[in-house]
Amino acid sequence: MFYKIEKGMVNIPFPEELIKRHTNTRGHRQRYIQIGGSINAYQHSFVVRTVPKWNALPAVVVEAISLAAFKNETSVCK
Repeated sequence: MFYKIEKGMVNIPFPEELIKRHTNTRGHRQRYIQIGGSINAYQHSFVVRTVPKWNALPAVVVEAISLAAFKNETSVCK
């Protein structure tokens, strides 16, 4: 779902406080700054739980040109 949101395939916006990192020293160029929260429900929300997993993906997965390619690359990485 995160890939679909990132690529604009679904009409679900990211929270305004979710900001892309503008560095590519480690990992891929589509990394996001990890956001936290003091409310327990927010700490376990989709975006907060998914950003670290997204940031940890290899560049070849994140930069896949299609959803099918993304799924194929993710299954290869496991």
